Amino acid sequence: MTDPAQSKSPVEATIAGPMLEAMGGIRRLGRTVLVGERAAVVLACALAAALAWGFADFFLRSPAPLRIAAWAVGLGTLAWWGARAVWPAARFAPSLTDLALRLERERPDLRGILASGVDLARQRAEGEQQTLAAPVIAEAARRAAALRPRDAVRRDLLARNGGYLLAALAAVVVVFVLSPDLASTGAQRVLWPFAAAEWPKRTGVADATGATVHPLGAALPLRAALLKSDGAPSRTRVAAEYRLIAEGRAGEWRRVLLTSQDRPVQAAPGVTGTLFERLIEPGTLGAADANATTELEYFFETSDDRTAVARVLLVEPPAVTGATLEAAEPDYARTTDEGPRRIELGAGTDERAAPSPLLAGSSMRLTIHLNKDVPAAAAFAAGGSEWLRRTLGEPAMELVSRAEGVSLELAPRQWVLAWTLEEPVRINVRVEDEHGIADAEERGFRFDVLRDNPPTVVVVRPAEDKSLLQTAVVDLAGEARDDVALSWVALERRIARRPAGSEGGAPEPLGEPEVFARVDGAGAAGPRQLLAESILDLSTMPLRPGDEVWVTALAADTFALDGRRHEPVRSLVRKLRIISRDELVEQVWGELAGVRRNAMQIERDQRDLAQASARAGEQTARQNERAQAGITERLARQQEALRRIGERLAENDAAEPALENLLRESRGALERAGRQSVEAGQQLSDAADRASQENAGPEAGAQERSRAQQAQQDVRDELASLIEMLDQGQDTWAARRAIEQALQAQRDLRDRTADTGQRTTGRSAEQLTPQERQELAEIAREQEELAERTRQAIEDMQSREETMRKSDPAAAQSMAQAARRGQREQVPERMEQAAQQAQRNQTNNAQQQQSQAIQALEQMLQDLDQTARNRDEVLRRALASLIESIDALIRAQTDELAALEAARDTGRFAGLDRSMARLHVNTLAVLEEANAGPRELAPVARLIDSAATEQAGATAALRRTPVDSGEAEERETASLKHLREARDLAEKLDREAAQREQQRKRAELKKKYTEALARQVALREGADALRAEEQNRRTRNAARLIGQDQQTLREDLAQLKSDTTELSEAKVFEFAHRRLDDLMRIAAEQLSQGESDEAVVRRQTSAARVLAQLIEALDQSRGDEDFREQEQSQQGQGGGQGGQQPLVPPAAELKLLRAMQQEAIEMTRSASDGPERIRTDAAAEAAALQQGIAEQARELLDRLAQQRGGDQPTGNEGGQP
Repeated sequence: MTDPAQSKSPVEATIAGPMLEAMGGIRRLGRTVLVGERAAVVLACALAAALAWGFADFFLRSPAPLRIAAWAVGLGTLAWWGARAVWPAARFAPSLTDLALRLERERPDLRGILASGVDLARQRAEGEQQTLAAPVIAEAARRAAALRPRDAVRRDLLARNGGYLLAALAAVVVVFVLSPDLASTGAQRVLWPFAAAEWPKRTGVADATGATVHPLGAALPLRAALLKSDGAPSRTRVAAEYRLIAEGRAGEWRRVLLTSQDRPVQAAPGVTGTLFERLIEPGTLGAADANATTELEYFFETSDDRTAVARVLLVEPPAVTGATLEAAEPDYARTTDEGPRRIELGAGTDERAAPSPLLAGSSMRLTIHLNKDVPAAAAFAAGGSEWLRRTLGEPAMELVSRAEGVSLELAPRQWVLAWTLEEPVRINVRVEDEHGIADAEERGFRFDVLRDNPPTVVVVRPAEDKSLLQTAVVDLAGEARDDVALSWVALERRIARRPAGSEGGAPEPLGEPEVFARVDGAGAAGPRQLLAESILDLSTMPLRPGDEVWVTALAADTFALDGRRHEPVRSLVRKLRIISRDELVEQVWGELAGVRRNAMQIERDQRDLAQASARAGEQTARQNERAQAGITERLARQQEALRRIGERLAENDAAEPALENLLRESRGALERAGRQSVEAGQQLSDAADRASQENAGPEAGAQERSRAQQAQQDVRDELASLIEMLDQGQDTWAARRAIEQALQAQRDLRDRTADTGQRTTGRSAEQLTPQERQELAEIAREQEELAERTRQAIEDMQSREETMRKSDPAAAQSMAQAARRGQREQVPERMEQAAQQAQRNQTNNAQQQQSQAIQALEQMLQDLDQTARNRDEVLRRALASLIESIDALIRAQTDELAALEAARDTGRFAGLDRSMARLHVNTLAVLEEANAGPRELAPVARLIDSAATEQAGATAALRRTPVDSGEAEERETASLKHLREARDLAEKLDREAAQREQQRKRAELKKKYTEALARQVALREGADALRAEEQNRRTRNAARLIGQDQQTLREDLAQLKSDTTELSEAKVFEFAHRRLDDLMRIAAEQLSQGESDEAVVRRQTSAARVLAQLIEALDQSRGDEDFREQEQSQQGQGGGQGGQQPLVPPAAELKLLRAMQQEAIEMTRSASDGPERIRTDAAAEAAALQQGIAEQARELLDRLAQQRGGDQPTGNEGGQP
C-alpha cells in the first residue's frame, strides 16, 4: 500500500507524519496492554486451577481417567478462553480516528481537534484533497505533540492482572520450593496425566487374619493391621472385600468396613499396626453344603492402600451328634430276663447327658457318634494320654490308663468306651479334626454312682417306746428299705429284766433274741421296701411288771459283688415296758386330768367369747368368728387325746368298764361341744355378712348373734358336763383303787402268814425265836394298818355315794353296795382279828380270817364293777319312759300343726293358744324328767328345752292381735323338729346301751371260755405226763382224779351253755359245745378207768382247740369289721331303728367255721401217723367233723339269706307323723 505521506506536501508531511506515527504507537501500545491484561488473567487462572487440581488430586488421589478427563477439560477451557479473550485483544486495531476520539474523551485539551486533525491527515495521506485541512492538521499536530503513548494508554488493569499472574506463579514456586517431589509429581499428574506418576501413599494396611482354615457355622474375624495413617487410626476407614468360592464357583464381592479395636496387632514379624476387625458369617453367604470345598477370598483396602487377595478354607467343624449308654446292673441286682438298659444321652449339652445315678458295679458302654470322619485313632496313637486328656478329660484319661476292664474303640465316626462303674465319672468331649478345628460346644457326660448301701430298718409300729400291761396285744411292724433290693426283713424280741436285788438298775437282756416274724423278698432281685408285721400277745410271755420287751427289726439286702456281702442291719431297740394295772390306770387318769384342765380353760374362754359375741359390728363379728374357730380346734385336740387314751386301753386289753364308759361319755360330750362350736362360728359368720351389707343398721345380725350365743352356751354346758364326769370318774377310780390296793396287800400278808406259819406251827409264842416273833409282830402291825386303811376306804365310799347320788346314781349305787358289803362282811374287823391271831402265832386262824377278808374285798370290787351295768340299766329304764313321753309330745305337736293349718283356712284361731300352752306345760314336765335322769340324757334334755322354747314362741304368736299364724307355724314346725331329734337321740342312746350290754356279756363269756381253756390245757398236760410214765396204781389213781376234773369241766361248760340262752341261737357255737361235750365225755370215761393213752390226749387236745376257737371267734378284731358293717347296714335298711345285734353275731360263727375247717384239714393230715387203731379213729373223727361243718355252713347260709330277704327291720313306731 502507498504511504499517504508521499502525496503530501513537504510541510504537511512534516506536520502530519509525527502525529499519525504517534497515534499508531498509541494504538500498538494499547493492543499490547490489552493482550497482556487478557493473557495475564488467563494464565493466572490456569495456574490457579492447575494448582488447585493438584492439591485436590493430592487429597483425592483421583484415578488416571479422571485426571485425563480433567486435563482435557482444562485445555479446552484454556483454548476457548484464549480464543474468546486473548485472540480478540491480539487483533485489537481501531482506526486512528476512533483512537483519537477515545483520546479526546480522556483529554479535554484534545477534544474537538485531535480526531479531526487525524482524520484529515489520514484522508490527505490517502490522496484526498481537502481545503482548509492544513490548519486543523497543524493544530492537531501541535496539540498531539505533547501526547506520549504511555500516558495515553491506562495500564492499571494490566498491573492488577499481572499481579494475579505473579501471585499464581509465586504459589507454584512456593510449592516447588517446599516439596519439590510432591510438586513435581503433582505437575506430572496434572499437566500430563498420561504419565505413571503417583502420589506417595498416606496409609498402609496389612492382613492380620492369620487363619487359613475356619469352621463353618462360626463367625470368621477378618483382621487388618493399619500400619500408617495421615490421621488418627480410629478415623481411618479400613474396608474389606470378600466372596465365597464353592467348588470353583465364585460368588459376588461384598464390602464391609472394619472397626478399630484400639490395640496393636502384629501383622508379620517386625510389622505392627493398629488392629481393625470385622466378624462375618460365612454361613449366610450360601455355603450350606458342608461336603463341598468352600473357600473365602478377601482383601483389605484403605483410601490409598490395598492388600493382596488371600483365601481361607471353610470346613465343617467336628461335633457330637449323639451318645448312647448301655448300662447293665450287677448280677445280684438284675433279674434273669433283664438286659442292658439303653439310655439316650443326647449330644452332651442338656440334662440328658447326666442320667440318674447308676448302681456301682454296673457295666457301662458309652457310644459317642460324630458328624464327620475324625482321625482319632491316629491322633491317639500319636498323642497318647495327652490326647486323651485333651479330648475326653482328665477322669477319662485316668480311667483308660487303668486298662483293667476298660476298652476304647476309636472309629472315624464313632467312639466306644466300655468300663465298670465304680466311681463317679465325668467325660468332657472335645473333638478336634485334622485341621485343628475343634467342636465349638462344651460337651460333657456325667455318670454318678449309686452306692448299694446297707439297708435301713426301723420299727414303725409302735412309733415310740410304750408302757403296757403284760396282757397287752401289740401291733408290731418293722420296715426295711434299700436302694437296690432287699432279701428279707424280720422282727425279733428279747426279754430284759433288772438283776435281782437291783431295783434301780437298768434291765439286762435274758437269753438270745428270738425271731417271731420274717418276710422274704419276692422275685430274683427283691423289692426295695419290705414290711414285717406281727401281733405280739404279751400274755404268752413270762413277763412281770418292771420287765421290758426289746423289739428290734433286722434286714438284709441282696448285695453280692466280688465276694462281698452286707451284714444284716439291726434297728434301734423299741422298748415295751411292762407296768402293773394300777400304773396304767394311774397314767390314764393323769392324762384325763390334763383333758379336764384343758376343758376348764376352754370353758372360761368360751364364756368370755360369748360375752364378746353380743357386741355388734362386722369387724367384731369377724374377730369372734376366728376366736370361735380356735375353740373348735382346741376341742378337736381334746377329742384326739381321748381317742389315744381309748386306743391305749384297748391295746393293753385292760378290762376297765368304768374307764371305758367314762371315755365314751367324754367323747360324746366333746363331739357335741364341737358341733355346737361349729354352729356358733357359722352364726357369727352370718352376723358379719349381715352387718357388712349396704344400709345395714346397728342391729343388723342381732338374731344371728343371739343364736351364736345360744350355741356357745351349749358348748359351755357340754364342757361343764365333761368336767363333772371326769371329777366323778376320778372319785370312782380312787375308791376302786383303794379296794384293789387293800386286796393286793391282804393277799401278800396271807402269803407271808402262811410262809411263817409253816415254820412256827405247833409252838407257842414263848417257844418262838426272837426273829420269828419279830416276823409275826411285823405281820400283825401291817395287818392292823391295812384294817384301818380298809375302814377308811369304806367310809370314803359312803361319803362319795352321798355326793354322787344325784349326778351319777349308777356309780353311787355301786359304791353304796360295795360299802355295805364291806360293813356286812366286817372286813376291817376280820383283818384286826387276823392281826391278833397272828400275834399269838395262831396262823391257821389268821389265814382263815385273811381269806374271808380277801373274798369280801373281791366281791366289793365286783360290786364296783357293776357301775357300768347299773348305769346302763338305769339309763335304759329312764330312756324307755322318756321315749314314751316324747312320742306323746310328738303326736300332740303334730295335732297342733294340723289344727293350725285348718284354722288358717277358716280364719278361726280361737283356743289354739290354750292347747299350745298345755303342750308347752307337758313339754316342760318331760324336760324335768330328762333333767332328773342320768347325765347321759343331758343332750336329749337340751333338745326338749329347745322345743319348749319354740312352743312358748308359738303360744305368744297365737295370742297376738291379729294372730301371727306364719310365725306360729314356723315355731311349731321347729318344735316338732327338735322333738323328733330328741326322740332319735334317745333311741340312739338306748341302742348303744344295749350294745354295751351285749359286749359285756360277750366279754364275760370269753372270760369263762378262757378260764375253761386254761383248765383244759392243765388237764391235758397232766394226762400227757401220765401217758409217758409206766402204768401202775399211782398213775391210774392220778388218771382217775384227772378224769373227775375233766368231768367237772364238762359239766361247767354244759351249765354255761344252759345259762347262756343266746348260744342256742348261734347254731355253730351250739355245734362246738356238742363237740366239746363229746370229746370231754369220752376222755373223762377213759380217764375214770385209769387209762391215759394217746387217744385221751388227742381228744383233750381237740377240746382245748375248740375252746381256743371259741375264744378267737368272740374276739372282734378289725378283720371282721367289713362283715359287721355289712350286717349292720342290712339290719338298718328301711330307715328305721335296726334290730339289736345278737350276743354271737354271724361274723363270729363264720370265724368259728373257718377255724374248725382248718382243724379238720390238720386232723386229716395227722390221721396217717400212729397205730392202725389210732389212724382209724382219727380219720373217723375228721370225717364226722367235716360233715358237721358242712351242715352248719349250709344252715348259716340259709339264716343269712333269710335275714337279707324277708327279715327287714320294721322301723320306728314312735309317733312319727
